[in-house]
Amino acid sequence: MAYDGTPGAGSLYRTDPDVTVVRVLDGLTIPNGPAFTADGTTMYLADTAVGTILRCRVDPASGDLVASRETFARLRDAEGSPDG
Repeated sequence: MAYDGTPGAGSLYRTDPDVTVVRVLDGLTIPNGPAFTADGTTMYLADTAVGTILRCRVDPASGDLVASRETFARLRDAEGSPDG
């Protein structure tokens, strides 16, 4: 995320076994709390500043995203912010 919280300036990266760093998502504001299903095929990721939880399909062998991200949940201002 950008230190000043610039909307859309955040990204999510992964580190591969050979220590290569790969950007896998961009256009985020405050990415937070990635969590995976037990089989490793789905990742949930909060974007705290915009109040969304994203769902991304993942190839567990490579770590590549295999489909576009989709909004899993959107919180209204009165409901708080998804965080970690």
